[in-house]
Formats: sequence, structure tokens, C-alpha cells
Amino acid sequence: MNNIFSNIPVLYKHYKATSAILRKVFKYPLTPDKSGRIIADRLSRRNENFLETVEKTIYSFSSSPYRLLLDRAGYGFQDVYKLVMTRGIEDALGDMYSKGVYIDILEFKGKKTAVRGEASFNFREKDFSNPLLTTGLDTKSGGTRSSGTSIVVPLEYIEQHNVYGVFAARENNMMKNPAVIWLPILPAGEGLFFNLRFAAMGNPPVKWFSQVDEKYIKPSATDKLKTKTSIWTAALYGKKIPAPEFIDMRKTVNIARWMDANLGNAPGFSVVTYASSALRLITEAKKHNFRLGETAFWLMGEPLTDKISEEIRDFGCRAYSLYGCNELMIIGQGCANPRQPDDMHFCKDKLAVLQRKTDVEHSDVSVDAFYFSTILKSSPKIFLNTQTGDYGVIEKRSCGCGFEKLGFTEHIHTVRSFEKLTAEGATFIGSDLIPLVQKVLPSEFGGNATDYQFVEEPDESGFPRLFILVSPDLGGIDDNRLKELVFETMGSGEYSHAYSRSYWSQADTIRIKREYPVPTARGKIVPLHIRKRTG
Repeated sequence: MNNIFSNIPVLYKHYKATSAILRKVFKYPLTPDKSGRIIADRLSRRNENFLETVEKTIYSFSSSPYRLLLDRAGYGFQDVYKLVMTRGIEDALGDMYSKGVYIDILEFKGKKTAVRGEASFNFREKDFSNPLLTTGLDTKSGGTRSSGTSIVVPLEYIEQHNVYGVFAARENNMMKNPAVIWLPILPAGEGLFFNLRFAAMGNPPVKWFSQVDEKYIKPSATDKLKTKTSIWTAALYGKKIPAPEFIDMRKTVNIARWMDANLGNAPGFSVVTYASSALRLITEAKKHNFRLGETAFWLMGEPLTDKISEEIRDFGCRAYSLYGCNELMIIGQGCANPRQPDDMHFCKDKLAVLQRKTDVEHSDVSVDAFYFSTILKSSPKIFLNTQTGDYGVIEKRSCGCGFEKLGFTEHIHTVRSFEKLTAEGATFIGSDLIPLVQKVLPSEFGGNATDYQFVEEPDESGFPRLFILVSPDLGGIDDNRLKELVFETMGSGEYSHAYSRSYWSQADTIRIKREYPVPTARGKIVPLHIRKRTG
């Protein structure tokens, strides 16, 4: 009881933020045309918005990590201003990158000292939080990008993101079909955010399924009450946000059955979920002859591969990829005329991006890593040439869809991670595998660090699997005990790993292979084997 009363200030803060969000969402619904005008206006003021963000969130705070790097490189605000106004944002960022103004993913997470010349800096992930923010929807990054840190997402930023969903819903023919959200509960924020996004277009979801529940992640009383107060607040404004309903991934057939029974005269549903969850839904619908109609999927959290795309398309449905992270929210929105399964329009009104050849930690692999910079000053985290741990392809092409007409001419696709394992919408940070491979497994089963290796790749059905390669030289090993030990190690770590454990235990994601670990081109055996995949 004392715990509940101690949470009253937190809940009241959440109620105020949520109430303000919902009031605007429900009283002033967005249309695709209005959303397009907002995006076009932001594009026209892109340079000015970027400079305002740099001035107010970096140069106004002497302790900002970027301010320290900029000062070291000799950039005053006027220097940045002149570069942007004469050469453009991307060229200015390239100039700054060449002089050491960037943050790699391990520096961002506080796992590595940032060394620039003779100077060194030790940052923490919270150092990159937007210093201007005082209120918003408080969530935790859970099983996606970061290590379970608290992220405050302001009302303004949520509003700014709703326009992408509303505009894309028309492009993808998802405006009027019954909407189904199949994403986790709080403290992970994406389930609640997409409920709000569909509410913003006047089509509140009819169902909210969750891959996890209290049994797996044990959310705090505060998190559970936050969800309830969000639903209650929506009801006050005459709109219904459905309560989350846990469905074990091993019982995905129950979702397929519900969709078949409730399709009615609708052409299909509009579903937001993870790519592998969509594949499970299609597989169960095929097996049991359930109808999904011409359901359209927005898929996120992991790569939309050729195999998953083909399975969805062959069942008469459509799939569009979304790319984002907790710190930045949406990065790429699915193209209506995709050339690749995960072909997306880069949201250049809110972000800038560079690609630079980057050596992968604990490997001899190099990738063209993304370095993002925030344009809007309302971003939960501030990025300036900052990695997310991802790489992929960025290209300009003409596709003829509405986003191109707005000015989103850059496409981003074939997005993969070089520092994390991503499966079933959950992740495990690659650098956290090192003690597991170098100490935990050898101590329990014998051998040394070169006898074990993690490899992420799809199985024959297209489902993402995490294979643990174990050297045949080690003799007999209890596979079940090895998997239990991996889960125990994940569960004893940070909150995001609890999400991964939940997803992966349900989906039987971890598999053991008695094979020799795969050496790199230079003969090294590394904990996480990176495959450069295109499909």
C-alpha cells in the first residue's frame, strides 16, 4: 500500500502528460493532407530547425558531450551556422565528423572511453538526454535499442510523429481497416504510442495484443497503473483504447482465429507488429484455413527479409517496413512502391544521416554505419553524428508515392545491426556477449572463449534464430542446461534483456549447433559472428 501511495506523484505526472496528448489527439484529429503540409513545412525549415536544436540543446549547455567534442575541434556556434548555411547540413556534419565530432554506439552506451587525439571522455547514456525536456510520457527502452534506460518522450514529439503514420496510412491503404496493435506493454512505449497514432487518424485500434505480460517482465505497479490511466483518460474523451491482452507466441493461432471471426465485411485489418510475429500469424492462418483478408502490416523491430515478405504476399496480404529506435522513434517509413522488402523513406525533416566505414568491435568486419543527427529540438535524445549500431543502404530514387512528392527522396533499406542480436522484436547487445562467451560458458562446460560463438540467422521457415555454436571437441554438453544458463545470464542483467528472454523463451529462438565457431577473414574467433546479409 505504501508503494502505491509513493507512486502517486509519478502517476499524476503521467496523467497530466497523457491527458494533454489525448486531448489534442482526439479534439484535433489529423488528416493525410494536413499531415503532408506539416511535413513539407518542416522540410522547408530544415536548416533553421537544425541550427536551433544545436544552439539550444548543445551550445547552451557546457556539459553536453557534443559541446565538449565541438570545443575540442574548434567549432563555435557561428562556425556551425556558416557551414550549414553555405554547404548544407550533411556537408557540415561530414566536416565535423572528420575532426572527431561523432559518438559511436559503445561510447553512447558508456561502455567505452571516447578518445579523440590526446583527449579522452567518459560519457553515460543519460548524458545524451535532451536537456530542454521537463515533462512527457516516461517510458523505458525495453528490448529494442538501449539498455533499459528511462526515456521521457514529450507531447510535442509524439504529435510530430503522428503525421508520418497518418500520411503513410493513406499511402498504404490502412486508414479505415480495423486496426490491431500487437506490441508490448509498458515500460516499452511502442504499444501505447501506436495506439495513439491510430487514434490520431480517427481509427482507434480494436485490439491491443502483447507478446509479454507480468509473468515474464514483472512491470512495476507504476507501469501497470500508467497503462490503466492512459485507457481511462482516453475514455474521458469519448474514445476507446483497448486494454492490452497477453497472447503467448506459441498460441498465435488465437490471434488468427480472432481475426477470422471478426473480419466481417472489412477488406482486411491494419496490423502493427514485429516481422517475425507477422510470419507466425500468417503461418497459423495458413495451417488452420483462417481468413485475414487483404491485411496490411506495418512491421518493425527486426529486418523484414525476402522470406517473410514473400510469405505475407503469397497469403494475399501486404507488408511495409518501419525503422526506428527508442531514442529517436521513427527513422524510416515504409514506401508504398517498395523496390526492396524493407524499402523506406528516410524522415529527413527530423533527422540527418551520414554513412562512414566503421570497424566492428571485437571483429575484423567493417560496415557502412549510420550516424544520425537530430533536426527537431523536441527529440528525447540529442544525436550529432551518433551511431545506433545499424548499417544499410541509403539511396536516392524516384518511386512515385506520396512521400516522394513531399520531398522524401532518400530511401533507406536492407537495415541490419552490427552490434546487437535482433530476433522476435527483442535484442541483446553484442558487447554483453563477451563475458558470457569468455567466462560463463567455459566455466560451466569447459573449453575456452574460442569454443563458443553466437550467430544470428533465419531458419528454413524464415523465423529468426540465435544459434550458439559449440565446438565438437568439448564432448557431451547438456543443451538444455546451456540454454538455461544463457537465459539466466540475460535475466540477471538489465531490463531490456528481460524482454529478450521473454520473447526468445516463448519463440524457442535459441538453438544449439555442435559446430566449430566461424573464423573471420583474418582467422579470429569472435563472440558474435556478423554476417553481411542482403535478404
